[in-house]
Amino acid sequence: MCHIRELTIQIADVYEKINKYNDITVGNLAKKGNQTSQHVITCTIGKLRNSLDGKKPIDLSHVRCLVIDEADFFFSDKENFETLKAIFTKYLK
Repeated sequence: MCHIRELTIQIADVYEKINKYNDITVGNLAKKGNQTSQHVITCTIGKLRNSLDGKKPIDLSHVRCLVIDEADFFFSDKENFETLKAIFTKYLK
């Protein structure tokens, strides 16, 4: 999870190159289409929040690890912190 869309795209692109010869697939919620069936998903907190609360909420029950890039940004903002807390409480027990 990143705080800006461009960074999520950059990380997804690099991760795809690193795993070119592996069976690990990478998705980005910023791109259109079903990106949630991938092994690794990059996103912004806003996109994740919208995806969880939308008409077709994404299923995070299979998530094993959440990596937060520049975590100080997320923990310093009350709304972002509350979203992270909800995600950890509901999906990452």
